[in-house]
Amino acid sequence: MSSGRYIASIEHGQADDTPAKLPAPLRKALAAATAGTLDDDGLIRAITPWLRATFVAENISGIETLFTVTDDLEAIEIEVHSVEHRDGALPKITASARFLIEEVEALDDDALLAWQEDNDFLTDAVTFSWRIGEEDIVIGDHEGAGFERDAGDDNDDDENV
Repeated sequence: MSSGRYIASIEHGQADDTPAKLPAPLRKALAAATAGTLDDDGLIRAITPWLRATFVAENISGIETLFTVTDDLEAIEIEVHSVEHRDGALPKITASARFLIEEVEALDDDALLAWQEDNDFLTDAVTFSWRIGEEDIVIGDHEGAGFERDAGDDNDDDENV
């Protein structure tokens, strides 16, 4: 078995809801962005800690032929590439999340694509969300999603997941 690095992405993702009460640091950052005193880079830095991405293996039937993961797996890194903010709501984001997932056997891009064409798309296993207190607010509305091997992964990583 080997561990593979994967990247999930979401384009212009919007939260399904906005909570009535946001934590003060997040509320202040959004207010500053609305007032024009916080630029997009500053807003991205302010919101990134509130985001999470989860790989939910049970969402994909037959996934055990690819990966050994059976529990939800949190991203090891989230990077926000762009943000669109409007007053009173959580911003739309374009982001990527990196996962380290133990494979049943080493996979290359062709094998991964072929499996998805014959089974389910692995984008269905990834959920991006806002973590507000104990609540996860799913980013369900988006203009595109992706899931692929990390181009920098040489598949020689023996780390355990």
